Amino acid sequence: MGLLASGLSRHLSDFLALPTVAGALIYFLGLTAAYALITAPMDYYTGLALHRRYGLSRQTTASWLGDHL
Repeated sequence: MGLLASGLSRHLSDFLALPTVAGALIYFLGLTAAYALITAPMDYYTGLALHRRYGLSRQTTASWLGDHL
């Protein structure tokens, strides 16, 4: 919602200037990657750190990253 209200969405679509399907796909993948980067610290904490702290998981960090990629 913030992208639409700020006008950033229009600037991104103008910058891409690709045909509709390709532009929409790149736009969607970019937003998905940005969301994943923003939420990664909380996902790590709630998905691995808390479980290991209370002895609910023995999964390694590398294994957890592999599951999430």
